This record gives sequence, C-alpha cells and structure tokens, in this order.
Amino acid sequence: VAPLNRAGNKKSNQAEFQIKVDAILKEEDFRTSIMVRNIPNKYTQKMVLEEINELFANTYDFFYLPIDFQNKCNIGYAFINFV
Repeated sequence: VAPLNRAGNKKSNQAEFQIKVDAILKEEDFRTSIMVRNIPNKYTQKMVLEEINELFANTYDFFYLPIDFQNKCNIGYAFINFV
C-alpha cells in the first residue's frame, strides 16, 4: 500500500519530478514545462518576467501567473513552457 500525504492522497514518487540535466542533454527527457512555486504574492507579472528574463529571455513560449483579482496579488506559483 502506498503511503499517504497530509491530504490523504497517495504519495507520488518524487523522483519522477526531479529535473535530471544529464537526461535532458542526452535527449532522454523531453519535458519542457515547469511550475515555479513560492513566488512572493506581491510580485507582479512584470516583476516575475524580469527575473525570468535575466537568464531565460527568448527561451519560452508560454508564461502563466494566476492572479487573485479580489486581493490584487498573484497566487504564488507560475507555469512556464520552454522551447
């Protein structure tokens, strides 16, 4: 029986979510999307994109930062798809 997490769901094998640079370089791993977590809530989309573009300008084709419009802040995570 698989162990459960705090929500009572089965825990997934965390190793499957680890980024293995050597596998990417060998073209054995084709994942291109990532989820960035723990973004400070007061960061705007512009602020997050400025940080990302410091190292990854022109390397992605999709960026999504969910916004809580009621509280006028982001929700703390973003999705990026690299090309």
